Amino acid sequence: MTTLYICIDESRNHTRDRCYSVAGCWCVSSRTDPTNVLTPTKDRLLQLIETHPHTAAQPSELKGAAIHPDTLNDVISFLKESMYDDGTIEQSRQPWSMHVPLGFTIHALNARLATDSIEGLVGPLDAAETVQTIALSTVLSPLFDSTHLDLGSYDEISVVLDAETWTNPAQRVRENIDEQALDIERITFETRDSKSTPGIQLADIAAYSWRRNHTRGDCETAAGLLHDLRFAR
Repeated sequence: MTTLYICIDESRNHTRDRCYSVAGCWCVSSRTDPTNVLTPTKDRLLQLIETHPHTAAQPSELKGAAIHPDTLNDVISFLKESMYDDGTIEQSRQPWSMHVPLGFTIHALNARLATDSIEGLVGPLDAAETVQTIALSTVLSPLFDSTHLDLGSYDEISVVLDAETWTNPAQRVRENIDEQALDIERITFETRDSKSTPGIQLADIAAYSWRRNHTRGDCETAAGLLHDLRFAR
């Protein structure tokens, strides 16, 4: 039994920031618990950060906002190499055309502009949730496009989200899945603690690096490498 895991995290606030980004970290694994997936990769990246000259304190998890931009460049570079040595993810057969065991989807938008534009139609609370729902559906869009994924190369789909703030957007997306495009019984949505879920931590540094490059111009190497790992552009 294999599971396609899509671990999702965001960078900045989905209601007021001029650049809000969401990333999905995709991999296939025979492990049934997402906390046991990508652990070797996470540990290697933490070791790299610990020994990096820009690191002031030993990190306990991968958190983009706590990592120096130059360090993030090296972290993403090392990720692109070390993913091939991770025995917790499928290495020989992936559901996408790229020959890499780890893929990313990333979506960025001006959350303040989007929320203000939608607010007049649905109200302030629904506007914020709508922005999240759009971001979530965008990073999940390859699931509904057979040109990007081989739907027969895995048994189940698990969307793993950080924090309860995703509960309502996830429910909205699930309720509107086109059953002709995807068997609804194959997909589950669950919330996990990012501290114990390596895939969410990788999504965090991807979303942060991408947003940082858009807003400040640094993390250029990280953003370029992440662009290469985006199997749906």
